[in-house]
Amino acid sequence: MQIQRMTKILFTQQRKQDEEIKLDPQEFQNMLMEQDPFLEDFFEEMTNALIPEKRTDDNKESTKKSVVGFCYLLAGLRNKFANSIKLDIGLYLASSGTSSISINTLANAGMCANYKTISRFKKQIAKDHSNNINEYFKTNVSIIFYLS
Repeated sequence: MQIQRMTKILFTQQRKQDEEIKLDPQEFQNMLMEQDPFLEDFFEEMTNALIPEKRTDDNKESTKKSVVGFCYLLAGLRNKFANSIKLDIGLYLASSGTSSISINTLANAGMCANYKTISRFKKQIAKDHSNNINEYFKTNVSIIFYLS
């Protein structure tokens, strides 16, 4: 039930409100609690279940970032449109030189988007780039001249 609620929140944040994913553990936990009070203890329960008590405090804090990623992957298993973390992972892998075969293998395991999706997204970014630059200059250059 809690994973279903978390998935709904992440879907709304990513697809309807077009917000960035929250990778900071405290921001992620606060977002869940603000959106659904029922999830107040959810992230803490996840970290307690996944991080052994014997770890040092610094190690626990660092591992909480992995738990956030795990939560996004869990949400993606329930609803593939819930977030873009798989695409983000795939883009990272592609940009760091990972082969298409390796990326597709990870995609088949549910860890990232497939290579075809990544290529399509990269082409869209390139296509939109000049429009984004033009919009930026229209907005910001006119402000600079106005202030001068």
